[in-house]
Amino acid sequence: VLFRSEILFIALAGVLCGVRSYEMMEEFAELHEAWLRKWLQLPNGIPCDNTFSRVFQAIEPAAFTHCIAAHLEALGMGKVAGQIAIDGKALRGSRSGPDSHIHTVSAWACDAGVTLAQTFVGDKSNEITAMPELLAMLNLKSAVVTIDAMGTQRAIAKQITDQGGDYILSVKGNQGRLHDETRDQFAFALRQLDTQRLDPDRWSFARTKDSGHDRSETREILVCHNLDWMDPAIRQDWKGLSCVIMVRRETLLAAGKTRSETCYFISSLKEVKAPEMLGYIRGHWAIENCCHW
Repeated sequence: VLFRSEILFIALAGVLCGVRSYEMMEEFAELHEAWLRKWLQLPNGIPCDNTFSRVFQAIEPAAFTHCIAAHLEALGMGKVAGQIAIDGKALRGSRSGPDSHIHTVSAWACDAGVTLAQTFVGDKSNEITAMPELLAMLNLKSAVVTIDAMGTQRAIAKQITDQGGDYILSVKGNQGRLHDETRDQFAFALRQLDTQRLDPDRWSFARTKDSGHDRSETREILVCHNLDWMDPAIRQDWKGLSCVIMVRRETLLAAGKTRSETCYFISSLKEVKAPEMLGYIRGHWAIENCCHW
């Protein structure tokens, strides 16, 4: 057990220094043997690349994930609420022959900047079945969980609220009636509303503008806090549903080209107005920029 833990220590130190293969782990250990022996016994000397490979192949991923979650819990990071972004990613270099890439589904603590837990699946379609298992590992008390359209499922919304958290879920065509009602409501509202004079009990609005990287982007968010208009059958399907959200992005690109996009979301958050809601929606992409990459 001691020797295996020393192998993992060497591997971790190597990865932190940019090592990307078992052969490089062996080379790294040989070059830094004097430093490693300050911390390790290395009773059998420097392990070879095949030894690193055998140890890592012996690790059971699900058990290892629970160990990481327990470790973060012991450090106090598992108790951090804030925003937790859930998303899946194909692991580069994991494809072997005719087999597809391995997909990992990660839970990223946006405020703390750490991966709280991960699950692994064989293909993207299985991410939906992996999400409940991933959520079950987490302490969601007072957390805000953000997930893209793949995870916009009634059972997932229920699980998040049952575990004491709130959700913001992207709504696309995969949720037919919910998407259509939300889109039509905002289309009607935009023809009737003056965004400068809104009933604060029913609506909230915010606009931001950023420039950089040869482009300028304007974002507008409109949040409908009163859902009396929604079909009760649809509303009851989503536990805790409190508001629906529209985000419209207008991007001015180089050479004068423009690009526009409109997205819809549902949320269980109560009394959270448009500026803070936009912060959560934009904050979700930290999992792409800081976790996946």
